[in-house]
Amino acid sequence: MTIPMITFVGRSNSGKTTLLVKLIAELKRRGYRIATIKHHSHSAFEADQPGKDSYRHAEAGSEHVMVIAPHKMASYRTYEHEPSLEEIVAGVAGVDILLIEGYKQAPSPTIEVVRAANSLDLVGRPEYRIAIATDAPLEADVPMFALNDIMGIADFIEARFLRPAVRNGPHAGHTLIDFDTAYRLTLAHIAPLPDESAALLAACGRILAEDLDALVDSPSVNASLKDGYAVRSVDIAGATPDHPVRLRIAGTAAAGQAWAGDLQPGATIRVLTGAPLPHGADAIVSSEFATDEGDTVVVTNHAEPSRNVLARGSDTSRGQRIASAGTLLQPPVLGLLAAAGYERVPVVRRPRVAILATGDEVLAPGQPLQPGKLYASNLVTLAAWCVSNGMSVTTALVPDRAEDIRARLLAATQEHDAILTSGGAWKGERDLVVRLLDDLGWEKVYHRVRIGPGKAVGFGLLRGKPVFCLPGGPPSNLMAFLQFALPGLHRLQNRLHLGLPRAFARLAAPVGGPADWTQFVYGRLHLNAGAHLLEFHPLREKSRLQEMAGADALLMIPAGTELIPAGAIVEVQLLSENRHDMKGDPVMSNIPVVCIVGRSKSGRTTLVEKLIRELKRRGYRVGTVKHHSHPGFEVDQPGKDTWRHAQAGSDHVVIAAPDKIASIRRVDSEPGLDEISSGMTDVDVILTEGYLRTGRLRIEVVRAARSTEPICTADELLALATDVAVPYAVPQFALDDATGLVDLIEGLMQ
Repeated sequence: MTIPMITFVGRSNSGKTTLLVKLIAELKRRGYRIATIKHHSHSAFEADQPGKDSYRHAEAGSEHVMVIAPHKMASYRTYEHEPSLEEIVAGVAGVDILLIEGYKQAPSPTIEVVRAANSLDLVGRPEYRIAIATDAPLEADVPMFALNDIMGIADFIEARFLRPAVRNGPHAGHTLIDFDTAYRLTLAHIAPLPDESAALLAACGRILAEDLDALVDSPSVNASLKDGYAVRSVDIAGATPDHPVRLRIAGTAAAGQAWAGDLQPGATIRVLTGAPLPHGADAIVSSEFATDEGDTVVVTNHAEPSRNVLARGSDTSRGQRIASAGTLLQPPVLGLLAAAGYERVPVVRRPRVAILATGDEVLAPGQPLQPGKLYASNLVTLAAWCVSNGMSVTTALVPDRAEDIRARLLAATQEHDAILTSGGAWKGERDLVVRLLDDLGWEKVYHRVRIGPGKAVGFGLLRGKPVFCLPGGPPSNLMAFLQFALPGLHRLQNRLHLGLPRAFARLAAPVGGPADWTQFVYGRLHLNAGAHLLEFHPLREKSRLQEMAGADALLMIPAGTELIPAGAIVEVQLLSENRHDMKGDPVMSNIPVVCIVGRSKSGRTTLVEKLIRELKRRGYRVGTVKHHSHPGFEVDQPGKDTWRHAQAGSDHVVIAAPDKIASIRRVDSEPGLDEISSGMTDVDVILTEGYLRTGRLRIEVVRAARSTEPICTADELLALATDVAVPYAVPQFALDDATGLVDLIEGLMQ
């Protein structure tokens, strides 16, 4: 789909950002996904923060820098020329509309902002001007709105760019509408259910209703990570096997049992894992570097401050945001909430869904199958999808009799939050459902969509409850459910991510569809081990049900695309989030990715800088990724225009300058490394700083002043960069040997 773009221009201080912020909030309220672009006329913008790790990556020569945090990701790229608007918007996807602030000469529809206190002169290109927002009367042949008429401007944008004009209600007639319009209308007509309180265990699988901050520090004290001895690091600074240090054992501490008193010079406390760190101690020597001799212990290794100490609040810090509204509460999140002090949490009420399967020919599973009859497979499939997505379901088989269907529909509105009907959605003599809903006075939003399979789908509200009319044929029934009903039901749950999860894959065989329709293709995913990339193989089974059962992904062929060739990288919808027959992550890049890991302050960024410079010297294009474990990072600058865009609700903010582009994108969950690297196609190699727990190639930085113990095991490492010998059977390089390390990386690239 082509994303509509609107440019907002005006003189400096005319109020462009203020207007845009209000429009973003209103369009978000109507259910649209929004991207924004801020144009800068100078090279420096708020993503450049001197001294930050990502800034150092760029200064060293990285051409594409990405910064990742749990709920957002940012990237910026440098160019040898001022990027065109086409280059800037090329990476924007997954939104309904793109709003641009600046670009007076942009060849796109333009709304000009004019403030009398500033100037009444127009600065945009008249041939692209579609409206004016102003606080003074002007002579112009385009619609004019008051600066504070946000609803009017939003209505204008919506009617012109987001959905066609309608008569007698949205698409209430018999004209087929396009997929994107139907999807947007679905979400715009559904509001989340109210919340309720649930105990932690009862909340498993539910959707969090509010943002939650930690109530307590966890752990509540500095605690030992290992069995060993609590020490004053200065007492053992020179300890080695040849020059051991003897300490007096002054007591013992265990988890929940602190040692009272102050640790004196030359003394130690025997500790078990989880024990509070005694007052006066600043490190733990693990047992393997100590020999207990009764009243004393002989220590054969130094321990820098904080060694083997779990700092107070390192798991959760009081006031820290630990879970966002819309999060699916799974066991790891529930454990984190428990650690943060929660016994009960606010969750969205579980949707109650009624599924009505119509047809005289349909039987419940388990009954004797008579000639001409068939089992209600659609009913079972729909119910299973709803249950697996955390919904409460009741089902019913209804014969093709108007009075029975009418009674079931009315009863369902009394006791349920949403209704799915299966069958009776088309034009046949016995296709009664939509006609009966019309008689009952439902608010029909649309009926029939240009998609295949599933074109007979209908949607509307009956007594305020969403009703999805799904076709009876199994492929059409399931596709209409997955593309419209499931996202709508997710909206009821107030989920962050609506509909099926997505991934990128290489297309194994060409696919095509009608030029003016959106077509969906079932397929299977296979991992191409050589290319480290998923491949989507379209299914062409003779049996409809076997094709559906054998598929684990869907490919959408957008309207306007008649053919997608084999080998193209495509986005697919995953029918199963858990793939048991593949190793690795679901999205993989064929560009080499090398993770530089190590303890804090070990010198990872310094090494990455040296590697970038050496790779650049050899003529390679380098991309880098900086991983953050907390949600805030250096491209968030409160008060800046782009920050205001994001605060208003923009899903994807882009900042453009003469020689670089930066973007900040909100994500439902922390993106995997393969998802990130799949978007960095303009480089030869990707170096990541962080990402300790990943299946990618890893080089660990070990600096003796921090610790002589690697974090990774030997079989997890490609190499070590170190200033101390480590007993690992992997290549080891000096910390400043960028040439040797790049030789190793270059071998992988070739």
